[in-house]
Amino acid sequence: MGIIISQLQKTPVMEEDDTINAGGASNSTNQPAVLRVAKEQQSDAHQEPKSKDPLFHLIGDVNGVSVHYLRTILLQEVRDAGLDEDTATIYEMEDLREPKYGIIRSKGAQHTCTRDGRLGATYVDSIQGEDFVGAANVMLSYCWSYKIKDIVKTLEDKCEADERDPKRTYIWICCLCNNQHRVGEDVPFEQFRDIFGTIVTRVGTMWSMMTPWDDPYYLTRVWCIFEIFTANTTPNCKAEIVMPAEQKKAMIESLSDIDNLLKALAKTKIENAKASREEDKTNILALVEESVGGHAELNIIVNKSVRKSIIGILKEEEQFRARRSGDTSTDMVYAPLCNDIGIVLIILDDFNDALEMFNKALAIREKVLGKEHPGTAESYNNIGIVMRAMGDNVGAVEMFNKALTIKEKVYGKEHPSTATSYNNIGNMMVAMGDNVGALKMYNKALAIREKVLGKQHPDTIRSFNAVAAVAAIMKTMADLE
Repeated sequence: MGIIISQLQKTPVMEEDDTINAGGASNSTNQPAVLRVAKEQQSDAHQEPKSKDPLFHLIGDVNGVSVHYLRTILLQEVRDAGLDEDTATIYEMEDLREPKYGIIRSKGAQHTCTRDGRLGATYVDSIQGEDFVGAANVMLSYCWSYKIKDIVKTLEDKCEADERDPKRTYIWICCLCNNQHRVGEDVPFEQFRDIFGTIVTRVGTMWSMMTPWDDPYYLTRVWCIFEIFTANTTPNCKAEIVMPAEQKKAMIESLSDIDNLLKALAKTKIENAKASREEDKTNILALVEESVGGHAELNIIVNKSVRKSIIGILKEEEQFRARRSGDTSTDMVYAPLCNDIGIVLIILDDFNDALEMFNKALAIREKVLGKEHPGTAESYNNIGIVMRAMGDNVGAVEMFNKALTIKEKVYGKEHPSTATSYNNIGNMMVAMGDNVGALKMYNKALAIREKVLGKQHPDTIRSFNAVAAVAAIMKTMADLE
């Protein structure tokens, strides 16, 4: 989303996804925003600034609307306006292309703006009460095409997960906190940068709302990526990803297949993102080039931020399930959740937390299933994988051997799963320099796979390659002696 500045209003006004020209015609596009300044003369040009902050006269008070207000009042206003709260978007709530006021502009139409003394105030300045409005402590980064109910529910869920009071969680959300009555011409990008950075600094926390989880529309927009970048390069600003409940549920249910998740992260490239105006994208890329050395570095910053936030979401879900479990020590729904989260954490290179998740799953499985169950063997195997990644080769071998013992007893010595354990132990022996032992394990795995899977199976071919590689190493070493 971009920021529109009104000299009359002296506060940022954000516009999303559609660019409105001075004549009122609409140029329909997919991404917001451009910076604007109202054409009217300043009525208070000679007034003293209210603060020594050089940007105060443009920003004013950075107030936000409480999550409690959004849930109890705003959604009711949506219903009263005849909109379907389950499907209505911010666009439908307030179409800035239309001269007729929607919900947002109507709220402040008869109020005097505290910043310029003129009729027509921001939505947030038109409400009162400590339970409804206060100094913003969260900035929401989102798209105007998102459903209103999804936005509100996402904020509610986040408050519950963080144990925050919805009446004291004040959201700086552009559509309500910028004066939508003030729209004008462009202002220099450098001014936008300073203003936006000041708001982010004052608020201190940014929640970036993403949906759908496996292909976020949000990450295809230049302004949205820029906002994540700004939050992550602003000192003392906490940046997180938030999702609608159904999207979070879909992600959790799909943890065993994380390909879509990784593909979504890989698509986070600002050079491929879209903007309503090419010059907006050019300005942002130029700023990025100046500040961090180029878009490649920005992509890394944003990608790391998204990965970190996804890890946070997974941890929140685990803690949420734990709080609602009668007894996590025997909860066989909680155990596979921990196991699946651990798998994703490995892929996201969060090994310490992955190990914690696998150990939680193991404790439950040992207690409920016993120490000779395939599920328990899976936990031993996963812990071994993490230990190997963390450089604990001895610990990894111990875990792989525990898994092997169970598999030999349960499946027998000629089962594909048993072959996998032989192969894992062989890998560890290579890492520890025991080529003779590794060759023995690889040959055991190969024999099983040839017999059970056939010579053309991918696993069998991998075993052939492993045996050949170790044999080649041993021959080279013998030749050197």
